Amino acid sequence: FFFKQKTAYELAQRLVGSEMCIRDSNNSEINGADYLPSDGFIIYIDSMRFIPENCGLIKVNLRAYTINLDKLIEETMIFPDLSSTVCMPVYKKKKILTVSNLDPTAVIIASLEVFDKELLKDRILGFIVLNAFIDSVSKEPISDVNAVNYRLNEGHFQLPIYCEYPFSTPFKMDKVIMLDTIPCASVLVRIKKLPSGKQDMEYEEPPEYKTGEYHTMYCTFSPEERDLMSERILEHSSTLKEVIESWRAREGIKTELREIEAVEWLTSFMKAAPHAYIFDYKYYEKYNPTAGILFSIEGFHNCPTNLPLVVLCTFNPPGEYYETSRNPSSSFLISSVQFDSPQKSMRFSETAQRMTGINDTERWQLILDIRSVTFEKGEPKLVEWGWSIISLFDRSHGGTYVNTGLHQLPVYKAPLPASVLSDVAKASDLHVYMQDLATRHPSVKYVEPMSIIVLLKDFRYQNVYKGTFEYKRFNKNAIPKAQWGAYDYNIQTHARVEKGPKLKELVPSGETAESYQQRITEAAKKLSLIHIS
Repeated sequence: FFFKQKTAYELAQRLVGSEMCIRDSNNSEINGADYLPSDGFIIYIDSMRFIPENCGLIKVNLRAYTINLDKLIEETMIFPDLSSTVCMPVYKKKKILTVSNLDPTAVIIASLEVFDKELLKDRILGFIVLNAFIDSVSKEPISDVNAVNYRLNEGHFQLPIYCEYPFSTPFKMDKVIMLDTIPCASVLVRIKKLPSGKQDMEYEEPPEYKTGEYHTMYCTFSPEERDLMSERILEHSSTLKEVIESWRAREGIKTELREIEAVEWLTSFMKAAPHAYIFDYKYYEKYNPTAGILFSIEGFHNCPTNLPLVVLCTFNPPGEYYETSRNPSSSFLISSVQFDSPQKSMRFSETAQRMTGINDTERWQLILDIRSVTFEKGEPKLVEWGWSIISLFDRSHGGTYVNTGLHQLPVYKAPLPASVLSDVAKASDLHVYMQDLATRHPSVKYVEPMSIIVLLKDFRYQNVYKGTFEYKRFNKNAIPKAQWGAYDYNIQTHARVEKGPKLKELVPSGETAESYQQRITEAAKKLSLIHIS
């Protein structure tokens, strides 16, 4: 495993040399003179790096806003050179800003618009964000519209692509940098001050990436992202012209276009607003068994009991635990709870499980068997509460992808019918199947409106879903739409449940939360026949 990863990286270095070069650079040019009301500057969009292949062509919609998100300039649309590749699109375009008395809190926000090749719909891939000015002394972004001594945030920048909306008022960069980012992808940008009295200047070619001139303060890469880069650089990447010809062929159009005609054709239908749907995270990279999947259960909502719950997780197929042998070899237990969490919406504290080497030819699911542990006269008793199920993969976009997302799943009443196991193993789309599960199997009933919150993501996506129990991002697609209101978890719901009783109030007198937790886990392992070292 490790030998293969190292060999791939070394081969990538040998094949492309500087393209894999990742340097930590601090080449901003912020020691110049203060910015004057009559000054102007140029924004260069040079290129992008390691864009997900499934994204196709990306249009840059460049805007500038105040700290209160009042628009300062009209949108500028920038298209890439169509001879460049999807993975490494080249733009080499500039935007000149010569607005008199430009607000010192100005922030540059560019939305990156893509055309989803599978859905044939406009989507926002993400956003790049950069403050236009900084304080002359502290070198911090400007937050006062009346600031006087400030300078242009001049330099070469390698910027991450944020795949969440950065539009919150008042705008603060320290909030933006906490947002999710697209794995290993970035945009190379330059900001340069216009010479005094000038309204324009000759286009300046960008430096080669290998020189390390792009400032990387905002753009750091995890080891997993660097591994992903070594994979991506070895893959064939179509040119953008080939992508457009493929789209037009699907529309039944066979005539070839010159580049300017192709741009006009693209402009006619790529009109996504800044708040359009964001491109789905899960389709960034196809599943890699070596990298694997990260899985965690974040907790429950609307628990019908005030007892701590545990979850026995079993792979299906084969679902061996539910055979007469009760074979636990394909199962594992989630049992460590956060005793400070509400009883109604209890949370787990266990580290995410990394699952590698799973063959993607099967329609793998995880059965989530929910149980409570009680103690009667010191003897433990395991009580079945309910169950749910989640698919590990998504095959709806022309390949196998990890079913990345923060999933809010309905809970069904125990016991789990054996007939469901074989049926769900054949389901091509488990979300669609679950929408109608109670109709297909009359014995299946909801524990309404109880839900279980599950996080799945490709192991290489370290910079997405970084928070915990992010209720604003729950995916309810497995819940029948007619019932979404009953299952909804919003800011009002959150405030209400947080005021309710906590799990720590259930700890028996004279016992610590830690010792109570240990008793629960040991009892659940013993009674489930799960033996975990």
